[in-house]
Amino acid sequence: MQEDLPTTVGERLKWARRQRQLTQVELSDKAGVSQQLVSHLEKGATEQSMHLPHLADALQISLEWLATGRGEMEPLTALSAEERHLLPGTVIELAKALWRAGPKKVEAIATLLDVELDAKSQAKKTRNAIPKRAGGTETSKGRLPGRAANRSES
Repeated sequence: MQEDLPTTVGERLKWARRQRQLTQVELSDKAGVSQQLVSHLEKGATEQSMHLPHLADALQISLEWLATGRGEMEPLTALSAEERHLLPGTVIELAKALWRAGPKKVEAIATLLDVELDAKSQAKKTRNAIPKRAGGTETSKGRLPGRAANRSES
């Protein structure tokens, strides 16, 4: 017998929670909300909540899917087959790992990458800097030593 697709916010929340093998208490702890809110949403006593983004993050699901039922539950499966084909498998795995890590860890990783990229950029600038020649100042006539004059001198 085919399982019916969840049609309400509460059904989608409960379905996603069970897919993640979480209790209401575990989900509420991960999302930073009360267990009563999770229960009310799942029962349909409350249809909308400002905490849906926190619940979607805790469950690692699409907020659009949780709130409306549109789109895909898993954000990466929202890509078309052609888009998935264009991404190397390692990129998809990295994206999934970042999604599972959660926003705080992703922000920390992004900060570390920014610092590393800044350091590499500075190192490259230092390597590419033109070293000054000994006595590399301009001559009194406005020319660098060893350069021919643009005009003939009389």
